[in-house]
Order: sequence, then C-alpha cells, then structure tokens
Amino acid sequence: MRQNAKPASQKLVKPNCTITLRHSKILDQMASNYYVSRSEALRACITDHERTLDGDSEDSIKLLHKKVDSQSEKLHELSGIIESLLSVIVGPQLPLKHSTQLETGSDGSLPRIPLTESAPKPESGANEKTAIDNDTYDSIKHLKKATLSEISDHCGRIESEVRDSVGRLDSRFLVTSIVNDGITEYQLRAGTSNGEDMSGEA
Repeated sequence: MRQNAKPASQKLVKPNCTITLRHSKILDQMASNYYVSRSEALRACITDHERTLDGDSEDSIKLLHKKVDSQSEKLHELSGIIESLLSVIVGPQLPLKHSTQLETGSDGSLPRIPLTESAPKPESGANEKTAIDNDTYDSIKHLKKATLSEISDHCGRIESEVRDSVGRLDSRFLVTSIVNDGITEYQLRAGTSNGEDMSGEA
C-alpha cells in the first residue's frame, strides 16, 4: 500500500471541457502574471468562484462597505479641517441667516442660546466658544448618539468647531466617545443630561 497517496480532494485529473479562445488568452495571462502554470490558475479560479457561489463574497462586500463608510467619515473630517484653515486665512464668514448681535444678561454674562435656526451667534472670543459648546451639547442631547458630521449638520456649525467643542465638553466630563467599526460617535455622560449649567465654565 502506498504511504504517500494524496487525498481524493487533491488528486489531479484532466477535465474534459472546452473554453473560448478569449478565455484561453486570459488563462495564459493569469498563469504568466500570478501563477506557475495554466492548471494552477484554473484551479484557483474554480476555488474562488466556489466561494462566491457559497455566499462568502457577501461577507467581503459587507466588510468593504464598512471600510468605505470609515473612509467617508475621515474625508468629512478632513473637509472640516480644510474649512477651519480657510477661515483662518480669509477670516470667518457667518451665514446670512444668523444675526451677529448678542444681548447679554443683567450681570454681563452670556445668555444660553436656544437651538434654533435663527439663533444669534457672536463673532469670536470666549463668548463664541460658549455658544458653540451650547449648540454642540444640545445637539448631542437631542441626537442621543452621533458622529461629528451629524452634530455639525444638526447645530449648523462647521465640523472643526464641533470637534474642538467636543474636546472642551469631554474635559468637563460632559460627553464621552465610543467607537464602533472604526466610526467614532459621541454621547452625554451618564448623569449630565439634566441640570447641567452650560452657560459658564466648569
């Protein structure tokens, strides 16, 4: 009895089949570029197609979708960085729908800015950061859990401003971040959704 006999699945046979001249040329190219022979190239093609028929390709497609979503999020963040750089170079350009006038309270402090489309926003300085933090905090509270781009769309602030604001809120232990499938989302820390004073510094 032969001791080195190959398993049935690994025995080599010559298939009785025909292929077109075009497929024969493709097989030659594959063998020349990626494999050691036409036979190895043909076996690899059959194995790969078998996985496709078995549904393995669906998992690959899902993984590809996740990678595309992750890259899309990074591109969105990069867009926010570019917008921030442009605002430094050419100066901030406030949307026309927002008024630049801001009324202060009787004690001179900045009032809490309601989250509305017509909410007035100051031009710069500490008051501007307070207003951005108000908008960011309210958006996260409303959305429950959201990415930087989702928060930016909701509160009408550019993404770079939201990113800086989230950092300030995180340093005050008001928000926290979670990562799922490479995508970072933000939510309020437990116990901070009620009664937190956002109009002053921590």
